[in-house]
Amino acid sequence: MSQTIEIQLQNYDDHMIMKKFSVATHKMYLRTLKRYLRFHKFKYGQRELSQVSAKQFILYRKKSGRSWPTINCDYSALRKYFRKVIQAEWTRKKMPRPRKENTLPRIISKQDVVKLIKLAGAYK
Repeated sequence: MSQTIEIQLQNYDDHMIMKKFSVATHKMYLRTLKRYLRFHKFKYGQRELSQVSAKQFILYRKKSGRSWPTINCDYSALRKYFRKVIQAEWTRKKMPRPRKENTLPRIISKQDVVKLIKLAGAYK
């Protein structure tokens, strides 16, 4: 990893500007890359970026309690950076996309239902 974190972030920033990423995606992807690069530097020192370190980063984020949408965003940000910016290998067999967690919707209490009905009646 011969480039500094700042240069790598700038390269990704430039790529996303040229590709007209949305502002929200742009910010999220840069934030993810910055976290990943710091993680990589801490765990792997000056070694080249790799799918191994990216996988370890995603596992670290999941074990830290991050939600599926966050993990999916991390995955997408890193995949885009590897494939389009540094033109490095990214294969699905080595790095599967996380599966969506199926969770039941939160059920509201009887008291909350009564409040909603009362509020709805107040706006007639």
